Amino acid sequence: MFQSRHVIGWIFIFVVISFSFLTASCSRGIDVTGRWQEIGAQATLVFRADGSFTAVDNQGMRVSGRYQLYEDGRVRFDITHPDGSLETVRGNADLSADVLTFTPGDSGGIERYRRMH
Repeated sequence: MFQSRHVIGWIFIFVVISFSFLTASCSRGIDVTGRWQEIGAQATLVFRADGSFTAVDNQGMRVSGRYQLYEDGRVRFDITHPDGSLETVRGNADLSADVLTFTPGDSGGIERYRRMH
């Protein structure tokens, strides 16, 4: 009888720990840290784990700022332009394999980036 309770106790602990890891991994959303290049273009994005990013468009203009990804796929960029002006861009992000798709909320366009290794 004691061994049965002991085994059930260990199974319970294992289930609780497994559920905790699963919940923690799901709550983080998608991981975009690293360097990305727009598919079919020269534009690049670099996302850092501290929530900062740097972007260079196809004409070589560089901007930086902060980003935030939400669990439901929404994304927010707080961009600091070279002249010091601030801009906030909101949209949606989706990661499938090594392709990151942004759908900006205000332009209606779609941008696709591939993770650079």
